[in-house]
Amino acid sequence: MKTFRSPGILWNYTSRTIETNRNDNDYNVTKLRSLYATLLTAIAPPEDIHKQLSELNEHYHDIDIDNGEDHDHDLSNGNVRNFRSKRLDVLLDDDNAEDEVSFETFHHPSASKAESINTWKSISATKEKVTYSFSDINNEATVAALIQARKVEARVVELIRSLGEVVVYGEKRTHYVDKITCTVNSGNEAVFEYFCDKNMLALMVDIVQAKPNTKSQSQSQYSGVVWTALVKAQVLQTISILISNVSDPTSLYYLLSNNYINEIIASVVPLQQWSNDALDEILPVYISFLKTLTLQLAKSPDLFQFFCDKHGSSSSLPVFPLFYAAVEVASCPLEAARDDTFVNTTALNIILNLFQLTDADIRSAIEEAYTEQRMLSCHLCNEIVGQYESIVDILIGPRIDLERTQSLSAHIATLEDTLHFINDLLWCSQRNANTRFCETVMQHAIMSPIIENMSELELEEGSHDQVPKSSEKQMYEKDEARCSAGIIVLSKVYSTMNFVPLLKMLSIALLHSYTPSAEQMDEMKRMGKDYIITPSLNAIAQNDYVVVAKRISSQQGNNSNFSNAIMEDASTTHILNSSKKEGDMDISIAAIPNATRHAILDLLTGRYGDRMFTLVAILLENILESKATDFEMLKKLDLAPNATTCTTNKEKQGSDSFLEESLGKFFESAKNSVTFTVGANAIDCAISLTLCYLPYHVNAATDGGLHFDKIEERMQDFKILTSIGTVTKYFADTCARLKNRQGLDLIFNDLMEAEIGHVFSIVDSRGPKLEFKCDLASLSSRVKNEIGNAVIHRTIFGNINEVEDAKFAIRRLLLLRSLYNIVREVHAKCTGLLSPSSVNVSPRWSDGLLSVRTVSIASEEIVLLGCLDKQSIVGTDEAVKDRTHFFFTPSLAISDEREDRTTFGLARRGPVVTEKDKRRFLADTIIVQSSSKTTMILVVDTFELLVLKPKSKDGMASGTILCSTLLNNIIAVAVDGNWLHIAMRNIEDIGVLVKKGNMALRFKDASICQSAKESIDRNSSTLKCTLSSKIDTMLKNCIEL
Repeated sequence: MKTFRSPGILWNYTSRTIETNRNDNDYNVTKLRSLYATLLTAIAPPEDIHKQLSELNEHYHDIDIDNGEDHDHDLSNGNVRNFRSKRLDVLLDDDNAEDEVSFETFHHPSASKAESINTWKSISATKEKVTYSFSDINNEATVAALIQARKVEARVVELIRSLGEVVVYGEKRTHYVDKITCTVNSGNEAVFEYFCDKNMLALMVDIVQAKPNTKSQSQSQYSGVVWTALVKAQVLQTISILISNVSDPTSLYYLLSNNYINEIIASVVPLQQWSNDALDEILPVYISFLKTLTLQLAKSPDLFQFFCDKHGSSSSLPVFPLFYAAVEVASCPLEAARDDTFVNTTALNIILNLFQLTDADIRSAIEEAYTEQRMLSCHLCNEIVGQYESIVDILIGPRIDLERTQSLSAHIATLEDTLHFINDLLWCSQRNANTRFCETVMQHAIMSPIIENMSELELEEGSHDQVPKSSEKQMYEKDEARCSAGIIVLSKVYSTMNFVPLLKMLSIALLHSYTPSAEQMDEMKRMGKDYIITPSLNAIAQNDYVVVAKRISSQQGNNSNFSNAIMEDASTTHILNSSKKEGDMDISIAAIPNATRHAILDLLTGRYGDRMFTLVAILLENILESKATDFEMLKKLDLAPNATTCTTNKEKQGSDSFLEESLGKFFESAKNSVTFTVGANAIDCAISLTLCYLPYHVNAATDGGLHFDKIEERMQDFKILTSIGTVTKYFADTCARLKNRQGLDLIFNDLMEAEIGHVFSIVDSRGPKLEFKCDLASLSSRVKNEIGNAVIHRTIFGNINEVEDAKFAIRRLLLLRSLYNIVREVHAKCTGLLSPSSVNVSPRWSDGLLSVRTVSIASEEIVLLGCLDKQSIVGTDEAVKDRTHFFFTPSLAISDEREDRTTFGLARRGPVVTEKDKRRFLADTIIVQSSSKTTMILVVDTFELLVLKPKSKDGMASGTILCSTLLNNIIAVAVDGNWLHIAMRNIEDIGVLVKKGNMALRFKDASICQSAKESIDRNSSTLKCTLSSKIDTMLKNCIEL
């Protein structure tokens, strides 16, 4: 590295003197010279400053500033001109005197030089600094020295900032007239040439690299002011501004040449050398400096030669210092780096941008940066493991806690950010780096500790049918918390990442029947192998492994999930009773039964509670939806139904896959689900998982050809379909019992209508008939988005009562009934197009057969029970002929005075954007323009109650709908003379016609009012009887499934 050498004479200046030269053509060069001279004075060591001051006093009177002559200091010799007045002690105003800093008087604030150096060391940026005791702080001389040091520091910071500003401004000037040479130069040839001639960039490098020597008090090249964090930060910021703003490519090349930038980059790292206070000042500026360099490199990849030290003279620097520094900052364990979101995010963005560059030399440098790859991959693994452990710590404790729920959501969001970064990094197609990242993530984050802890979960013994789910513990134990946290992390991996090779490896590790032997993995680690998990899982995926049968415990040996049956074409797979019998077999991987697979499938049965089932169902759904999963992968994982042997192998107990068996057991035990959100989440996730798996089930049924016998047997032997039918019958029977219970019988119709309205939503269709749908596949979306609330709830659940039980049973019945109809529809579609005599079907039918509808369309029965399409649209015209109707006038609250009524009730409705809003606006306008004498029409229909404004005074055959509500929404009707009072629910305020659900109508006489009430009561009673009969019919049909 080049060492800066200061000129022979150093001069000070004042800002007021420099202002007199502002109109000169050489102002920028003049100011730059003065700034540079003053900066050298400020950072010079004490010995140099006093020597130069004495020389200054001897030669002072030989200098004539007024006529621009400098007899003793020729510019050609590199000396700096003096721009001060003829007296060394410049007279200043009293207001400005305290702001001036005397550099020469500070260097010896105390009697000894050592004490002066200690003053600077006490405010240096490094960790090795001098600390003062309490008695030292009370010493006036020490305090005065510290105050003076801070003043010098502030002045130096301002000098460096101003210097950079002048260079950038001057470099951009188009012309410059030099008074001395009388030549016209471009701005960069004048200002920037002086900047280069004095080697100021090397000076800045020295300032950044300068550190106090704590082992000796030897003479330093610079004053201790260059040790402070503010000075170093200002240098970094100035260089960053220079690089960003120079206009001439030659200027940029100079700034990046001589390895100066690489030396600055390398001098700041490692970050452990700086104190925490110094990092707060340096780190944000440093990471912005790295960002500036990255942007320049991305804009001009040909500049890479300046950023690469591979062929340089300094062997102590990394091959690619910019990449190394970004990785160092991102992976730094210090709190100043980790807690600063801006620093951490910017460092990761720099790394990602460097990975995304397509220049061959840059990619080659990153490929060869093994140290940086190892640092980055280990850091990312530590981030994943750290979030996993934090989630475990949060989960341990009560299951209901608002504060912990919010904290859990925050940690999950941070985990998602890390996974997104890893995914983006892997898609940059850096082959060597990708291999290392996948290996490190799988080995140090996934296999241990996540999968390892999941496989160690001790499940309760006993049948799932005998364990009431309402008796789940209200506290998370440590083992359950570890398993839950692991499932959450793995679910986020699948939902966030789409890098297929990594996801395939993860699927093999989780769900394959066999997993690499832990003993063999440990032995490979002791041998120092870098790649252990990747080749082992690849061998298992290729069926090239030895099964050590003794690893199957007695409990696992009796479990169907631990079948030793390998696919028939796995000719290289061997099953041994002991690992000692391997002999000379050329098989590299020893495998044991996968305990993690056993735990996942066991959790899927629901025997460990609805919360654990919800988590594992979300995990499996994410696996099935990922790009890495197809039918061939499910066959490899032994999770797809074996349709090829279902008609020939009579010894196999059915042809369902292990996943189907576990999910079927959950549906059978769903009758034990609690009424709370926990049970609702579990059943919703089970329905979504079933629909996600159903296409694979159909694919298995048609695998090898569309044969009627295989499809018929496969569909009839579908375990999940049988279980869904069973649990649907259970909830139908429950609804029937609750409907006939005293108290509930009066409101059961309303509960059914409300739940249908929650489950089914209107389809945006322009057809003459409205359609309503229920998207069963998206039932788990809410739980996925708020997975933290699925394990730790925000609030305490309300008391269980019969109303809540009825609402829970009705909604589960509606969802399960829809699911059952979809599965039966798939069955009918597959078998209906085939006949027993057919052998094959044209391939053009294949897509139709394999498609599974995930949206349930509401039947006419459901539409009727939910009164979904019976309510008229406000603002439309409606005929009155042949319908029961009565004439009335509105409430007396409507007066004949029209002031302020044009906007009454309209302002709070917000902007008019939809068609419904426009019609509502029209109805409100009609109401506010009416008076207490306006005649209106009350229509009592079979399903609803309407209020119309007649189209004209002469004709009463039709009118515009102002208010519409279903008869089921009417709570009570009362008569008061010629006034009819109607209390309603689920209706918004309509001008002065309806207020807080109450509507008052005035009829001509009391008899008409009484007739209107009787008509409403009669139609309401008829409607309730009709709906009740329809509900009984629906429940009976469900029970008879």
